[in-house]
Amino acid sequence: MKKLILASLLLFCCQIALSQTQYLPGYIVNNSGVKQQVEIRDEDWKATPTSIKYRNTPTGKVQSAEIKNLLAFGLNHGRRFERHTVQIDRSTDNLNILSHVRQSKLEEATLILELLVSGKAKLYYYESGNLRRFFYAKTDGRVEPLIYKKYYDQYDRITTNNRYQQQLFNHMRCEQISTKEITRLDYKKSDLMNYFIKYNACFESDATKTNKDVPKLEKTTNYTYDLEKETKDKAYLFLGIKPGFRNSSFEITGAPLIGDARKPKFDDQTSFTAGIEIEYVLPVHNNKWAAFVEPTFFQRFKGSKTIEGYINEVSYNSIEVIFGGRHYFYLNKEAKLFLEAGFIVDTPFSDSEVSFDGQRPALTVQSGTSFSLGAGFKYNNRYSIAVRYQTPRDILRNYMTWDSEYSNIGVVLGYHFSLLK
Repeated sequence: MKKLILASLLLFCCQIALSQTQYLPGYIVNNSGVKQQVEIRDEDWKATPTSIKYRNTPTGKVQSAEIKNLLAFGLNHGRRFERHTVQIDRSTDNLNILSHVRQSKLEEATLILELLVSGKAKLYYYESGNLRRFFYAKTDGRVEPLIYKKYYDQYDRITTNNRYQQQLFNHMRCEQISTKEITRLDYKKSDLMNYFIKYNACFESDATKTNKDVPKLEKTTNYTYDLEKETKDKAYLFLGIKPGFRNSSFEITGAPLIGDARKPKFDDQTSFTAGIEIEYVLPVHNNKWAAFVEPTFFQRFKGSKTIEGYINEVSYNSIEVIFGGRHYFYLNKEAKLFLEAGFIVDTPFSDSEVSFDGQRPALTVQSGTSFSLGAGFKYNNRYSIAVRYQTPRDILRNYMTWDSEYSNIGVVLGYHFSLLK
């Protein structure tokens, strides 16, 4: 029975990983400037994409498009990417090979850039591996790099070329922005986005238009899209009550040379469990990643097995604590699937032991570790259900001549409360 449940869990995990990709309403613009409404595969795009997958209809064939064939693409109410030929400095921040030259070494490249802020001035972003660069464009449409570079000075001290601050002072300043604000700007998304939004507000009362305000693009190469301000992911903290039940197995797989009577395989048992969970949903990648700690307070296995007239008994009660991570796959705003993995630390109660009908001293069950794998469903961040498998652990590991395997698979329910508002 346990093998069947485990096979079902593995199949479910594979189906989640392979089939739960979201296609969202969006658009592509080809090299002729023609815009086409499509559904684009949402891959979070932490790094700037080099190609995308899309389909014309919900049941249509999935197609691929490389950046050389696109002038722009994006989601209707979200992120937008544009192709531009720009000057870029690919200097590394790796301290082992950091340059001793202050001046940036610019080279021409045709790249897909993400449009972060639009308006009188536009802010663009490019990321590839450890390389992160920002670009800007004013009303003439020309896209220029915001220069930033780490390097070693003549005394081998790490310093930075913050020329981007001088660029903003020279080309993007208004009465509402002080010099001090510019000198305090860090070369990162939040600082630069806020600066560009404030600068655009100096000239436009409607500087934060959304895609809904943009007229349909005809056959033209004049793109003047105003996007919503990039949504900032928010951290969440949840407390969960986690009752469940599990099917457990236990056997002694290695023993001193006194016969198989001392190596029983106890009958599988189904038992009730109860615990709590603290889950921290990370403020990255649309809140798809989370870390959790879950103590389970009622973990028990009690059995008896008679072999060749000898009665072998086990009484095993413990507290388990899982330290794990979780990845969510959104079905819609309320429903999502998830995969999880964790490391288990198990602490038995003092009366946990394996006994042998008085033929030899009882063995005290020791604390052990193992891993857990699971898959589940959560609704409205309130209710959850998951199937979870725990890999075998040796609960007699402190005895050199004894080996054992305890494992289980079960279903865990959850009711969750938000701790952060």
